[in-house]
Amino acid sequence: MTEIQRLMRPPRLKREVGWAFLFALGVQTAGAFLWAGAVSERLADLEKRSDAVSVLLDRTARLEEQSVAMRAALDRIERKIDRLGAYETKRGSRE
Repeated sequence: MTEIQRLMRPPRLKREVGWAFLFALGVQTAGAFLWAGAVSERLADLEKRSDAVSVLLDRTARLEEQSVAMRAALDRIERKIDRLGAYETKRGSRE
């Protein structure tokens, strides 16, 4: 084979290079799967936390509404007591 023919021939990989490439590709693929599994686990944990927070938000909203209603009832009771006290004061001054 002449020098020109040897230079014109496409390059060939040795078997050792092919096996090394496949091994490296396999290791990287395994690493990608492990990383994806870890990300999936973290995402599932965050979804659980998010669900817990939404339940707490609902409870807080209900408690706020109940406290507003209790405050309104307390205001009504205080007004009635004030009216009764004013009535008793007027009644006591007449006697």
